[in-house]
Amino acid sequence: MTRVIVSTDDEEIAQIAAMHGAEVPFRQPMKFAENLVVDVPVIQHALDVLRETEGYLPDDVVQLRPTSPLRPVGLIKRHFTLDRIWKSADHAASLEPNGFVDLVEISIR
Repeated sequence: MTRVIVSTDDEEIAQIAAMHGAEVPFRQPMKFAENLVVDVPVIQHALDVLRETEGYLPDDVVQLRPTSPLRPVGLIKRHFTLDRIWKSADHAASLEPNGFVDLVEISIR
């Protein structure tokens, strides 16, 4: 991972992210600050802005959702390892065992 970019509309979050070494090169539109917003438009906005302003498009994107932003480093490394193994996958979700069990139970109901 070469860059950590935070997409936010909140100035305080932007300042805290920057203090901890993240880049905050733009502010996201307020329409993405709603509770029911899905992930894809937020990620697409960030990619569009980075491409338009910097000519930059990353090879990989890892999203750490704001509802649970802290992850052990090993979890992120494991995601990239699996990404290299499953070449045909266009996305992956990292779930800890309990999260996976919950997901399976919801799926079979």
